[in-house]
Amino acid sequence: MIVAAINAYAGELAAFDWDSGVNLVDAVIASTSLPGAGPTYGVNGGHYMNGGVRSADHAALASGYANVVVLTPLSE
Repeated sequence: MIVAAINAYAGELAAFDWDSGVNLVDAVIASTSLPGAGPTYGVNGGHYMNGGVRSADHAALASGYANVVVLTPLSE
């Protein structure tokens, strides 16, 4: 599982997974911090916000896999 968030200062995608060293609770809170509705969330010295600010589905994270299924019911 990959939890996507955006670095609030650099604007870069942060993909939190098992190897990132970020626990699941912190990853989920960071990825759901919505700009304008609340503050960014600090993780390992960085500040993060909702991954949906950049993309609704982050399908690019599946690059390199042979079989990919992306379900995006709210995407255009």
